[in-house]
Amino acid sequence: MRIRKTLKGFHKGSDVTLLFICGSPREARGKYLVGFHGAEKDHLVIVFDESASFHKDIALRHRLRARGGGWLELNSSKRRIRLWGRSLAYGREPDRDLTRRVLAIAFPDFSCTCES
Repeated sequence: MRIRKTLKGFHKGSDVTLLFICGSPREARGKYLVGFHGAEKDHLVIVFDESASFHKDIALRHRLRARGGGWLELNSSKRRIRLWGRSLAYGREPDRDLTRRVLAIAFPDFSCTCES
């Protein structure tokens, strides 16, 4: 499954893009990263890439200037997305609630929760 959704003017008047890449639409678990793409300074990108072993792999593969990240679990049978933890390389993203709100829009039939 591959989802790309851009929300125009979503955060402080700037665009936010979600890129969600996983093998199964039913269950996914892995790392996500929040950052800016290339030289862009006002277009935030949230990338979940289930195939990435490390947060740094996501940053390199998707050309992100990382601001932080964590772990994500998607469970379609429970209609739930869960966010937790932090990146050891980049720390936790500055606004986890923003990440949660973007995922809630991209997956409107799911509940999206954040844990410490």
